[in-house]
Amino acid sequence: MTPCTEEPFEVNPTLCPCDRSLPFEDCCAPLLAGRKLPERAVDLMRSRYCAFALGLVEYLLQSWHPSTRPVDLDLSDDPTVWESLEILEYTKGSQQDQRGTVEFRARYRQGIQSGAMQELSYFRREAGRWLYVRGEIRTEGPSSPPGRNAPCPCGSGLKYKRCCAV
Repeated sequence: MTPCTEEPFEVNPTLCPCDRSLPFEDCCAPLLAGRKLPERAVDLMRSRYCAFALGLVEYLLQSWHPSTRPVDLDLSDDPTVWESLEILEYTKGSQQDQRGTVEFRARYRQGIQSGAMQELSYFRREAGRWLYVRGEIRTEGPSSPPGRNAPCPCGSGLKYKRCCAV
């Protein structure tokens, strides 16, 4: 994979956006920087989530299969703040496979609205490299903000009033 030439990205230096329990440098940073290729389809899915969260359009386009890749992708005016990723299920997609699927749920915020998108993504491995082919949206939509004392939908474990409502 060609290293991205986009500006360096700013994130919490210790936590990866795709999985709050892994250090960013040990998880998706090497993939996003082009220092390493995803070994499995689920690894590509996680790195693409990070690329969306960080606005890394070049990485998204490079990891998209040429048969379905859009000509252009503009995230510059996108108000979406991606808050958490949950991998629900994946099939195949290992180093021995040529195809794989990953079903995930991504939680997001747009202003005071929060929501979740669930997708079944299809991946293909070509020349030793995993590529995103397409996705089927299963559920999507914003919801009303939770009550102030409700658990925060970002998955932090804190009450909404002490987390994302601030």
